Amino acid sequence: MKTPVPLRILLLAVLLAAIAGPVSATTFVQIYVHPGSGTVCLDTDCRVNVGTLQGTGSTSFRDPACGTDHTLRVYDTAGYEDYTDTVYVDYHCDSVTRTISLSPVPTETATAGPPTGTLQVYISPGPASAEVCLDSQTCEVNDGPAVDTWSVQFADVSADSPHTLSVDANGANNGYQPAVQQVSVAPDQVTTATINLVPLATVATTPPAAATTTPLGGEAVVLALGAAGALAVLRHRGKDGGQ
Repeated sequence: MKTPVPLRILLLAVLLAAIAGPVSATTFVQIYVHPGSGTVCLDTDCRVNVGTLQGTGSTSFRDPACGTDHTLRVYDTAGYEDYTDTVYVDYHCDSVTRTISLSPVPTETATAGPPTGTLQVYISPGPASAEVCLDSQTCEVNDGPAVDTWSVQFADVSADSPHTLSVDANGANNGYQPAVQQVSVAPDQVTTATINLVPLATVATTPPAAATTTPLGGEAVVLALGAAGALAVLRHRGKDGGQ
């Protein structure tokens, strides 16, 4: 026959259980991150996530405050964007598990610029100190002596559009006419242009006309004849008065 538990002992056990309250289990916030190797923070508690970029890392936080939100952050994962969210732990302090898949950092796509090409210019002849300009903006000067052909190159020239080549070879008494030529280059290619300089036209000069002079002897004859004529007129008038 079973011996009944004394009432006093039973009451004592109930009282002790009421004072002690419920026994609480340990609470965890378990975070799985793919890929791993970054840093995981729950509020201010930060830890390096176990794992590699090829796998999933796992990080556990013990006994967080219950009945509140916690800030969850993941950062410093090479090639992946940082992650921020909140984790709520309820009033019953139930453990929480969260799985995070990080997003790769967007790859910047280089914006292709307008097509360009290279312009190779040959100038014949190549006078010393001659200057060649592309669109009156980029200019090159032949600093060396005069040569049969002078070559200059312009890089990164916008393709499939007209450009103006101009050559000034009249400086330093080179004696060539300025030259202008329209060119266009092909994209991603070397386009050549040749400019043949023309010498300056020679200006014909007319020698001054020789001055004409009358010999001194001729002047004396004219004066003598004039004087003789005047004397004859005076004599004739004298005779008319005597009559």
